[in-house]
Amino acid sequence: MENSPIWLSLVVLLPLLGSVISYLVGRVVPRLSGVVASFAVGVAFVATLVLSRGLEKSGPVSSTLSSWLSFGSHSMPLDLYFDSLSSVMCLIITGVGFLIHLYSIGYMAEDESKARFFAYLNLFVASMLVLVLGKSL
Repeated sequence: MENSPIWLSLVVLLPLLGSVISYLVGRVVPRLSGVVASFAVGVAFVATLVLSRGLEKSGPVSSTLSSWLSFGSHSMPLDLYFDSLSSVMCLIITGVGFLIHLYSIGYMAEDESKARFFAYLNLFVASMLVLVLGKSL
């Protein structure tokens, strides 16, 4: 259960979903946008910790999210791969990203475009995670 591909998918999908939800919530209640975005990255950090803990027991984890393109007998899947190097990088991205999110809640307190800022910040974290976890270029 610890190194299930579901945990690996959550590491990337949580900041991505957090981006959409924080933007939508932030349009209605702007001060909650940062809380939602921070929560998404914080849970992604916890999912990375769970994966890292199980890495020694069961080895690297791979997950296929979907297929980018299929033509004939060929296909280009969207694969994620979690090993010891990507574990360290994901812990840094989600851990430091979470702290940046927390700091930004206070920093952006009086700004009118908080919802957009936190949506972009979560998209940035998700993009970095895809770069680190991508199985193949």
